[in-house]
Amino acid sequence: MTSDATRPGDLEAGPVRGVRWLLGAGVVAAIAVVAWWVTHPAALPTTEQPRTATTAVGTTVYVGVLGPTENGARTLHVHGADVSATDDGPDADVAAWVCRGGSIAQSTGPERFCDAVLPAEGTELRLGGGDQLLVSVTSDEPGTVTVPRVELAFRDGFQWGSQVAGSPLEVEVLGS
Repeated sequence: MTSDATRPGDLEAGPVRGVRWLLGAGVVAAIAVVAWWVTHPAALPTTEQPRTATTAVGTTVYVGVLGPTENGARTLHVHGADVSATDDGPDADVAAWVCRGGSIAQSTGPERFCDAVLPAEGTELRLGGGDQLLVSVTSDEPGTVTVPRVELAFRDGFQWGSQVAGSPLEVEVLGS
């Protein structure tokens, strides 16, 4: 006589443990992909060819290093702009700026060509929206000031990152 009742020792089918592990691995992989995407925005435009400018001792020159139409229509929320002169030239004060609504190659008075000139740090940089990244250089000593590219820490939509941008600079500071 057979019975439908189970007896001790009979095999029973239960949930498959491998399915839980597979589901967990899939969730971890999805989180890793999203985390990678969030921290890897599209590269900012760079060039190897340095921009050049000339200024007099004690006079600040502003040079455009990343143009208003480069790299499509992106809005970068700049949290930091690291820029400095190399040690092989005269001492110089350098800073990164945003030319809002304008564009220059070089100028000692960028306000004539920009709706506003704002410190890059803490400012939106609208690439493709009429803004330009500038670097200012001031030196009280004659010589050539070399400035590598600006490193921007920024947020671009849901992505954030830190990348170099634009062109390096060579500014010839002429004695009086």
